[in-house]
Amino acid sequence: MRRTGGWQALRTKRPGAHIFRVVVGGFALFIGFYALTLMPLADYFAFTYTAPLFATMLSIPILGERVGIRRWSAVAVGFVGVLIMLRPGVQSFDTASLVALAAAFTYALAIIAVRNLARTESSAAAVFYFTVAGLVLAGAVLPFEWRNPTTEEWALLLGIGLVSGVGQILMTDAYRLAPPAVIAPFDYTSMIWALIFGYALFGSFPEPIVLAGAAVVIASGVYILYRETVRGVERPKLAPTPLK
Repeated sequence: MRRTGGWQALRTKRPGAHIFRVVVGGFALFIGFYALTLMPLADYFAFTYTAPLFATMLSIPILGERVGIRRWSAVAVGFVGVLIMLRPGVQSFDTASLVALAAAFTYALAIIAVRNLARTESSAAAVFYFTVAGLVLAGAVLPFEWRNPTTEEWALLLGIGLVSGVGQILMTDAYRLAPPAVIAPFDYTSMIWALIFGYALFGSFPEPIVLAGAAVVIASGVYILYRETVRGVERPKLAPTPLK
């Protein structure tokens, strides 16, 4: 806040946009954490890679962007990758996979919401209101769900808070300083970390069919971003964050 103008940075004329971000971001977090309890880490990330596909479709009604036949084709190919991971006909759609897809959809909404906010709001405001709303909503369920964490769990919870807070600020600034076509490809490196941490910490490794489907989804997502860059998709120019 001090870097972006102090308390003045929290002023907003778009409370509705903040509320929308809080709702979709809150759902994305809740469903995402729930999905993580149902499947291996790398499998979860494989499904989250559908978020750019959903974001492409959602950018039309929400941001007013135009999507051409090539990007629509890439979206279709991406969902073929999803079907590969779901393996219809071999097994029924399991709850874990559907929950992971729901998490990806709500995350796509959150991406659109952040991009929309970044047009006019400071990074401090976007992160502050989302964090405060999360604190209030989480506090409302504490009387019903609370149990005393162990010392190790306290350390993990504090670590999650610190890392995710810094991540929120960096993500918001990243989308302010560059278009999604530049930023989004870095999301795909998370599969590398998911494979490493999933195996090292939990001894889990995804099945080859999941990796194959994830590769198709990633390829389609990268192509969508490539097409946006080639076509020079017009986006609102964003004022740089003032440094003080």
